[in-house]
Amino acid sequence: MAYRSPVLASVLPGVRDVRVPLASGLLWLLSAWLVLEPHFPDAAPEPGTFLARIYPLVEFFGVGGVVGAILFTAYLVGIIVAFERVRLGQIPSKVDGLMASSTYDHLKSYLSPDLQKAVKELEEHGQWRTAETAAGHSHQAQEAWSTEIAYDLYREESALANRLRIQSNKEVYQSYDAKVAEANFRQAIALPLAVLALVLALNVSWFWLAAWLIPALLLVLAGSARKETRSELIEAVIGNLIESTSIQHFRTAAEDGDVPVLIASLKGQAGIYVPHESPHDDGHERRRVVPRREGA
Repeated sequence: MAYRSPVLASVLPGVRDVRVPLASGLLWLLSAWLVLEPHFPDAAPEPGTFLARIYPLVEFFGVGGVVGAILFTAYLVGIIVAFERVRLGQIPSKVDGLMASSTYDHLKSYLSPDLQKAVKELEEHGQWRTAETAAGHSHQAQEAWSTEIAYDLYREESALANRLRIQSNKEVYQSYDAKVAEANFRQAIALPLAVLALVLALNVSWFWLAAWLIPALLLVLAGSARKETRSELIEAVIGNLIESTSIQHFRTAAEDGDVPVLIASLKGQAGIYVPHESPHDDGHERRRVVPRREGA
């Protein structure tokens, strides 16, 4: 195993956190300069004006001071225009948009004992009237529960990342954090790059619009990287490195035979017939569930 300095290991996360707003801010400032530069005077400003009071400060601090001020301003702009923490688009409508297909298969295998126990509880409580109905819906129910838990893990991502940082091996978390930082970096510079390309197209040549392919590609790569990091986080749950509240909640419901909770989970999935208590049908009838995530 390669040796890694403890000092370097502690500094790198901070550097990754700084580079995202700094790079984004520098790109925004460059676009602003290209737009505003023609309005700056070529000669020394007239005495008594605001710019005339700025020039002595520039001469006093020198080039180093000017560079430091630009970097500090860029950092502040990058923090204010913080796009790196915004999720890309809406919640994916399919599980394969949340995580790698192999990770979802691992998740279903990991949940298999609890899923089978949940199906058995519904069968024992007479939620499906006949063996034929039970056989037809048990597979659907297990798939529905797996999908529901996958979306719960998506919503639980921040909490899982914090648990990984606190409870798990440092190297595991540092690997995850490095990939998250790379995804954030790609997303953070995509928009200012697109704006910069537009400014150059308006002021230099319309051929610069072709540069929009770069931010588009960065967004695609950022989305792919986020999916990869989320899969890595869920694999940590499957490997019992960290615990998931949603999985623990479902597991407890399956073990305790909490039928209402198990049925409530099924009601979140499209196209699944679930039991529904009704005084007009001896306590049980089936209804078609309205898709909850349609168009997401």
